[in-house]
Amino acid sequence: MDPLYDEVVHFMEAAQREDFICKTVEGVPHGFDAMLPQEIISEEIKAWKLQWMRERLSCQHL
Repeated sequence: MDPLYDEVVHFMEAAQREDFICKTVEGVPHGFDAMLPQEIISEEIKAWKLQWMRERLSCQHL
């Protein structure tokens, strides 16, 4: 159960732009990566976030 589900759905609908990037994970509640930081899915999401930031920061220096 995600207490923020409706808000997230509304946000995603409003944010459908070409430059908008959002990673969704099925079957887990909002904030799962903070609640269970050592689960495999949490580790995968952290790695994805770091890679995304590295790509964006490297583009700024070109």
